[in-house]
Amino acid sequence: MHWILYVVYSIPIGLFSLLIGYLLIRDRKRNRIKQNIQRNGVDTTAVITNAWSRSGGAGCLNITLEITYRTETGEEIRNRADAVINAMNTANYQPGKTVALRYLKSDPLKVILDIPHPLRR
Repeated sequence: MHWILYVVYSIPIGLFSLLIGYLLIRDRKRNRIKQNIQRNGVDTTAVITNAWSRSGGAGCLNITLEITYRTETGEEIRNRADAVINAMNTANYQPGKTVALRYLKSDPLKVILDIPHPLRR
């Protein structure tokens, strides 16, 4: 009888542990890529071709920008990137506007937008 309780309690705890482990590994991988782009990236400017927003709360908006930029070799890249902006600055992120970014030379699709986070001063 006790082994049934053990199994019943072990399954949710195991699944929760796997979820936490997955999230930690994913976060570490994303941070490693971001640090690599910051250290070894190439600065350029992109033209915004489209923009979508999602609610961010606290006067912030989560946005996805569709951007076009050129690499050092002259190759034109079309890409998407996510950012968090101040809701008061939405006019700066409309199609036709430009945004600074940094891309990884070995993989130009990996980018970081040079947009200051609205909650950090």
